[in-house]
Amino acid sequence: MVGQRMRATGVSLWLMPRGPVHEDLTRVIRDVGARSHGPVFEPHVTLVPGVQGDVDRVLLATARLAARTAPFEVRLESLGWRDEYFRCLFVEVRQDPELMALARSARETLSLSPEPGYFPHLSLLYSDLDSTSKPDMARQVPPWPKGFLAHAIHVYRTHGPVSRWHRLASFGLRRRPVRQSVAAPEV
Repeated sequence: MVGQRMRATGVSLWLMPRGPVHEDLTRVIRDVGARSHGPVFEPHVTLVPGVQGDVDRVLLATARLAARTAPFEVRLESLGWRDEYFRCLFVEVRQDPELMALARSARETLSLSPEPGYFPHLSLLYSDLDSTSKPDMARQVPPWPKGFLAHAIHVYRTHGPVSRWHRLASFGLRRRPVRQSVAAPEV
């Protein structure tokens, strides 16, 4: 049973930080993982997990989705934990309208049924750690960045153990944000 929970399937769509935020979150994941013998993985917020089927279709759909999406801020909030391997210890992500709309649109674009329980988060630890250890582990988490700019949708093959996950493609968010026009003062 444990071995099955440590494996994922299909391909997944992720939002990922870059630059110093990526480096800082990678350090946090490595630090937490080293203390609990968890795997090291790329910092990410999953939009859609474990898509099955034709990978080329997923890549084409993701490219179209990214082309019609503007970059936006992903805000990282408080720590949380669950009794789930892939959500053992995580940072909750604010459910801003842009993020929630993108997650819905991603599922629609991939012809997947809606996921009413979408819970955006950035995992810090994948583990079967017992429930009593998680609060103590959470107290030891070093500070993390409070957000990052979502600039691309990354498609990862997430089939098998975490050590075998790898990026298939990245598609930059291209649509320009809509600016509110300010009416010119009447003269």
